[in-house]
Amino acid sequence: IRGSVIGSRRRVPGEDVLFALAGEPFGYECAVEMAATRLRTTGLLPTRSLGRTGSGRAETNAVLSSYALQYTRRRWIQRSLVILSALLILYMTVWNMLMGAGSPKAGASVGGRTVRGGGRVAAYDGHVVLAVATNTTAESLSIFINSWNTYAPGHRIVVFAESDILDAPGVAQYLRELHVDTVKVHRPPLLDDIFDEEEPEKPGRLALASLRQVAKFVGTNGVIDWATVKGVALVTTAGDVVLQGDPFEDNSVKQYIPKQGIVLALNGGPELGAVRVATDTEMLSSLRDCFGMNMAEKMSKLSLINGHVVLGAHRGMSEFLDLVVDVLGTRTRERCLGNWRADLAAIQYSVGEFGRDPRNVDFPFSLRDHVTSTVYGARYGLPCKIDSAGILRRRPPEGSARRGPTPTVISQYSSSSYLRDMYRGRYSHYARERVDFDHRPGE
Repeated sequence: IRGSVIGSRRRVPGEDVLFALAGEPFGYECAVEMAATRLRTTGLLPTRSLGRTGSGRAETNAVLSSYALQYTRRRWIQRSLVILSALLILYMTVWNMLMGAGSPKAGASVGGRTVRGGGRVAAYDGHVVLAVATNTTAESLSIFINSWNTYAPGHRIVVFAESDILDAPGVAQYLRELHVDTVKVHRPPLLDDIFDEEEPEKPGRLALASLRQVAKFVGTNGVIDWATVKGVALVTTAGDVVLQGDPFEDNSVKQYIPKQGIVLALNGGPELGAVRVATDTEMLSSLRDCFGMNMAEKMSKLSLINGHVVLGAHRGMSEFLDLVVDVLGTRTRERCLGNWRADLAAIQYSVGEFGRDPRNVDFPFSLRDHVTSTVYGARYGLPCKIDSAGILRRRPPEGSARRGPTPTVISQYSSSSYLRDMYRGRYSHYARERVDFDHRPGE
C-alpha cells in the first residue's frame, strides 16, 4: 500500500528517504510532520519551521534527507552491534557445548559447597527432588530430608533456600554429609526487573523468586544432566512434607513419566470428601489477591489442588514450571506480591484455567483424587488409622467400601499437632547434634 501511494505521485529528491522514515502511507504533509517529529526525538533535527510547497518543499526534503542519513547511519551502527553481540553469544554457546554442556552453574552448590564452574557433569539416572525451603526452619528442613533419605535413599535432593537457613550454624556441614545439593534463593529485585519499585520484602516476591530459580535450574544442564534423569518431584513447601514410601513407585506416577507428563493430587478427607476451592478460605483469599474477585468466584467451584508436591517427568515439569512462573510473574504481578501463598494460587490458576483445555498446555497431566493419590494433604483430616510404625494408612470414605493405597507423601502435617510432634521426634534427632535448631537469623 505504501508503495502504491508514494508511486502515484511525482517525488522530488529526498522524498524516498522522507517517506521511508515516516513509515506511513499518508500524504506529503503528514509524512513531513511524522518524519520531523521522529528526527527531533533523536536529537538529530533542531526545532525549526519546514516548508511545504515550492522551493520550501525542496529545501525541506533536502534538510530531512540530510538528517535522515545521520539517523540511518546511527540505526545501522546499533543494529550492527546487536548482530555482533548475537554472534558472540552464539560462539560462546557452541564453545561451551563443545567443551562440555554439563558444567555446573555459578550460584548452585553440590554437597553444600558452592560451585564456581568447570568440569563435566556425570549422567544421573535416578530421581531428583526439587525442594523449596523458604519461610521454614532448619529443623523442619531436616525432618524433610531425613524422611526422604529413610524411605527413598537413592533420590538426589536439591534444596532451594535463603541464606538465613543455609548459613545457620551446622546446616552446611549437615547437608554436605548427606550429599544434598543447595541453591541460594535471592529475593527480587536481584532476580527481577531492576527498575521495579515494588518492595522486595513482600512475601509474594519470595515465592516468585523461588519458582524462577527452580525453573532456571530445571531448564538448563547445570549441576544435573537432565537427559538421563528418570523422574522429578517438585516440593513447594519442604518444611511441611514428609515421606512414608517412594512416590516414584506409585503406578500413576510410573504411567505418566514415559508420557513426559506430571501428576498432581487433589485435596480431600474421609469425612469432608473432595474439597472445593470455596471451602478453603486461604486459597480463596490468595486467588482474590492475585486474580481478582471474578476469577476467584470462577475458581471456587473447582477441586482444590494440592500444590505442595508435584511428580512427573523432567520435560513436563520444566514446561509446568515455566507456565506457573509466567502466570505469577506477568499476569498477576503487583496484585499477588503481597500474598504469602502466591505460588499455590498460581498453581491452582494454571491447572484450573489453562488445564481445562489440553490444547492450552504442552504437557499431559493427571489429577488424582484424595482417595487414590500418592500425595495426601493432612490438613483435611487424617486418612486413617496410624499403625505401630507411624505410617498413615487410608480408610474408606464415609459410605464407601473403597480404600485407596497407602499414600507415600504426607503434606501439610504441621496442621496436626500430633503429626508434628511425631515427625519431630522421629527425624529431627538425626541432625540435632550438628545443627543449632534454636538459632534465629541475626543472632
